[in-house]
Amino acid sequence: MFFDAEGSRLDLAVVVYHSELQFQERPNGGYEAKAKLHLKLARKGEVSLDTEQMFVVDAGDFEQTRDPKRFALFELSRRVSPGAWAVTIDLDNLKSGEGLADKEGKATGILVVPSPPAAGSYLSDLEFRWNTVQGPQLPNPERLYGINQDTLLVYFELNRASKEAVPLAVRIEDPLSGFSQGDTIQVAGEGERRAATYSAPLETFLEGSYRLSIVPLEAEADSRQGDFVVAWNMNHLLGDSHLVDLEVELLFTGDQRERLKSLPRTARAAALDKFWAAHDPTPGTKANEAYDRFKSRVDYARRFFAEQGTPGPLTARGRVYIRYGPPAQKQFDVVPNDTEEIQEAVAKVHDPNQVDRAGKTIKSVVPLDRSRFETQQDLSRLTPGSLNSLAAFELWIYDQVGDPLLESEAPEWSEGTDLRFLFVDQLGTGVYHLETSNSPFRKD
Repeated sequence: MFFDAEGSRLDLAVVVYHSELQFQERPNGGYEAKAKLHLKLARKGEVSLDTEQMFVVDAGDFEQTRDPKRFALFELSRRVSPGAWAVTIDLDNLKSGEGLADKEGKATGILVVPSPPAAGSYLSDLEFRWNTVQGPQLPNPERLYGINQDTLLVYFELNRASKEAVPLAVRIEDPLSGFSQGDTIQVAGEGERRAATYSAPLETFLEGSYRLSIVPLEAEADSRQGDFVVAWNMNHLLGDSHLVDLEVELLFTGDQRERLKSLPRTARAAALDKFWAAHDPTPGTKANEAYDRFKSRVDYARRFFAEQGTPGPLTARGRVYIRYGPPAQKQFDVVPNDTEEIQEAVAKVHDPNQVDRAGKTIKSVVPLDRSRFETQQDLSRLTPGSLNSLAAFELWIYDQVGDPLLESEAPEWSEGTDLRFLFVDQLGTGVYHLETSNSPFRKD
């Protein structure tokens, strides 16, 4: 989306490779493919654009029609009113004079067109690009750099009624690591509308997601931002996105988890690589024992803790197992309505008189009034009469803090105190919820 003196302008570029087109041989030699591009922007009660344009693609010989590196660039430029529009793009490949071909492409989405500033200095959107082996630059909708191109390339337009060069500040930031670098450029030219390209080498950039900001120094409020990704490892592009999502879900909480979820998959994978490198107990060696232990526990949780369509690692028992390993003791019981086993299990979780490894009773490890309060809080939710007759529970008791997956997961609140978790299947359906724990920092 670009701005000029007449308002907002949509510049659409569609890249189609020769191998995707239907070519016909010309009587006088060579080959050609005819394609029709249909663009429609509409919203309830209004159609802003409904336009078609024909394109002819030439190929010198048969090999060029099949070359996967050769492409055609179909471009449309149209005026668009501000607001949100439903976008539909259809591309039909036509046989010369014979109607529709077998192949056609379709893309849909939502385009939000902002209102251009009334006056003064203002910028268009930032268009990320790739250089191609054929010479021209192509739009880069994935905004992915690194493996395919180690130079950031961005096109934008500036509209400013000035005869002088316009100074712009350029900032590249990594919101996760705090990395930031700045630059200043001058956009020269005549007239109000000026086209500009910014490029920067990325060879020294770590993998991850970055934010680019272009800021007119004389009108900082009119800055433009765009995110791009740097990936140097092909596995981050081809890896299983479900595994990446699972690690983010299990290893992070709160705002940090949400920030990682908002990143592109390649950037999430790169952030996880940094995480595991920081927790490698033997850095410099090929193996990462912490990650190997994590994978082993995830596999175990898949096999033994799956519940009604929820993968084992994401169940309550699976999450605790992955973080703290197997418990030293497990107590199981079904909870008939007329028994007090569930009350006793709750009391054991918060019991201030626990036994250490030497068999001595540890008095007042947890303040007695706090223990009683927490016990009563839990019992108010888990009275025997409120449970299904088939309800069950599992009480997991660890030797002190168990075997934490990461050193940072080891509670330091009391030496010799056993870490305990109570899981309850209230309805008797095999779905266990973590009802209570004496962990000082229960993870969500």
